[in-house]
Amino acid sequence: MRIKIYFKFILAVILPASCFSQNGIIDYLGQNPPGDSVIVLATDVIPKDYNIFGIVLSPLDDELFLTIYKENSGTILHSKRIDYVWSTLDTAFFANEKGLETVSISPDGQLLTYARSNPIAGWPYNTDLYFCTRTDKGWSDAQPFPAAINSEFREAGHALTLDRTLYFASGRPTDDQKADIFKAKCINGEYTSVEYVPNLSTPADEDGIWISPDESYAIVESWQDENKKDFYISFRNEDGSWTKLKNMGRKINTPDFEGTPKVSSDGKYLFFWTDRTGKFCNHWIRVDKIISDLKNVK
Repeated sequence: MRIKIYFKFILAVILPASCFSQNGIIDYLGQNPPGDSVIVLATDVIPKDYNIFGIVLSPLDDELFLTIYKENSGTILHSKRIDYVWSTLDTAFFANEKGLETVSISPDGQLLTYARSNPIAGWPYNTDLYFCTRTDKGWSDAQPFPAAINSEFREAGHALTLDRTLYFASGRPTDDQKADIFKAKCINGEYTSVEYVPNLSTPADEDGIWISPDESYAIVESWQDENKKDFYISFRNEDGSWTKLKNMGRKINTPDFEGTPKVSSDGKYLFFWTDRTGKFCNHWIRVDKIISDLKNVK
């Protein structure tokens, strides 16, 4: 059965005024943004006694979602900004089970997607992708993406473009038999087919992706080294193909793990988790110039 998903598209490159606070500046949880060196995202909004494996700020600058693990249990927490004040974190309305992974929000702030555990016979680690749409009363109930996207294999790290093309990692079989990057176009409100994306996929495991709203570049989590995963970047060519993955360099990657990349709605800052401090927590860095420099390196 096909599932129709109707959306209100925002096709302009410039984000709507509602994406910013009244003084025209994104709130960033009240923190002073970093320069081109990675720092811990330290704020009273985020608890310090959790291992944090994902953070996403709504492009509307009004909501925060955290994927956390504590005492071998994982869930997603939620905070809402009202009159410049962030509410105390509470369990997200859709987080009613263990095994939840990070959230993504579409560039226009109208679609929320997340991965959740759906164990199947012989594969207890299976996860599928779900979505909620924004309504006048808040977020809708969660629904699974159609079977074209949710295979019998694991679907994980994911992101959406302005035209609602969904990029995601999947363990479905390919020639290399490891997780790769796929995409699904939204046509007339439906996702009916999935396409393997060369160059965003390698013989290594690709565990997740962040895609720029205009689909001009992608940041991919890749296990090029079996002992850790790093961030790699690819740029889309004029013919729609992608350049080969390029390591994002020592300013971002370390001998430790980096995961779940999210770039702020203004394109300036990269948020991600890493265990470089000895604990899994959120970090961020000014990334727009780093991306520009990487694009110019041949």
